[in-house]
Amino acid sequence: MTACIWEEEATEWWPGTYMFRRKQDFFGLVTLCGQTNHTERSYNVTRAFSNDGKAESEHLPSVSAVHTTISPQVMRACGLPLSLGDGFSYVLPGVHVRRDFAFHETIEIFFSAAERDVEDRQREPEFCDSAFFQDRPAALLSDATLKTFCVRSKLTHVGDFIDVVRNVEDMAVDAVAGCDNDASHGDGLAPAAVGASASSRSATSNLRAAQRSACIVHQVKVESAFFAGKEHGVARDNGVHAGDFVAQCTNRDGTGAGRLVGRHWMSPSLNGGLVWLAEDGGRAVSIDSVHPSVTTDARAHHERTTGAYPWTCYTSQRPVRDPGDDTVPIEEVCVAFYADGFIIRAGRNQSAGGVYMIHPELLVADRVSRHAVRVIGVTPAGVSFDQVLHAISSDLKVSTTAGWLVNDPDGNPIRVLVDVGFF
Repeated sequence: MTACIWEEEATEWWPGTYMFRRKQDFFGLVTLCGQTNHTERSYNVTRAFSNDGKAESEHLPSVSAVHTTISPQVMRACGLPLSLGDGFSYVLPGVHVRRDFAFHETIEIFFSAAERDVEDRQREPEFCDSAFFQDRPAALLSDATLKTFCVRSKLTHVGDFIDVVRNVEDMAVDAVAGCDNDASHGDGLAPAAVGASASSRSATSNLRAAQRSACIVHQVKVESAFFAGKEHGVARDNGVHAGDFVAQCTNRDGTGAGRLVGRHWMSPSLNGGLVWLAEDGGRAVSIDSVHPSVTTDARAHHERTTGAYPWTCYTSQRPVRDPGDDTVPIEEVCVAFYADGFIIRAGRNQSAGGVYMIHPELLVADRVSRHAVRVIGVTPAGVSFDQVLHAISSDLKVSTTAGWLVNDPDGNPIRVLVDVGFF
């Protein structure tokens, strides 16, 4: 029975109405270029076993024949149009989406997750049910204010009193430079500690103890926490820069103590990822740890932390379909890009890079398949995959403003607006 079915299917290859002259050519292409995890070496083993004792007309094609003849022929017949860059080729994201919207089987999976009922969304939340998708301004804290944050594995709330332990080595650099220090919130070493630096071994030990004591900023209150906006810029200095996390702190008497700053831009000219900027000036000093102060009122702390972030169930979904104002319906899709480097083992090892696109709003069951990944481009050795991202930026600009005009499976026009979720 199986042999009869195979003979019926095989006859379809011989009339020449398809892009493959023989079924062996199709097998070679799928094995080498498809998602079968076959290497060239394993294909050669399969080919030698299959070709043994058969006529030459029934032999599997060689690796070079697949790469130089069969694969280009298939790409010309039904492949996606390629754009050419400087030493590489790529497929525009709009081309992928246009192809996906042209078939019923692929267009429906874009909306199957977002159009579930409330019970299904609560039972099995998907990406489209997350705060990042439903209420992105709130998820990204676009109002720049925070109620709680975690520093050095310590959960801290606005209104808490904390002790900040600064780095001893950074403090010593300031001491050598002659910086002044205020024992409560300064940036350098205590004058007494500096004076003891010329003493004997025991004095040196006392110096280190004084340094450790001077490094601690005691009992400062977290008044506010936010992410610095674009007005702070990205100058190469020790101040606050756009994108930095900032916790403004005061002394117990209400005077300014300093700022706890988490660097977003890790420039080599700047010190560590978490620094202390004293209110009275001085260089940024790296922070070793942050601890809750013993002066924190437990009752007030409980009132601040209870219900700080209530769990939200989005009973009304963010719309992904819109009738549109010009009779052309608007449909929104979310895309995310990722890139990686890998080794091509073809004769000799060669490095390469790749850029890929996925659709996070798909159901997990659809998204985990390798068929859900869209290849944007592969770059050879010596070409950075950043060039692929630059090449597709103009296409993405159109998709996020005017939108891509595509056709659905029935030929009706659709305007697709793209939400670039993350990279």
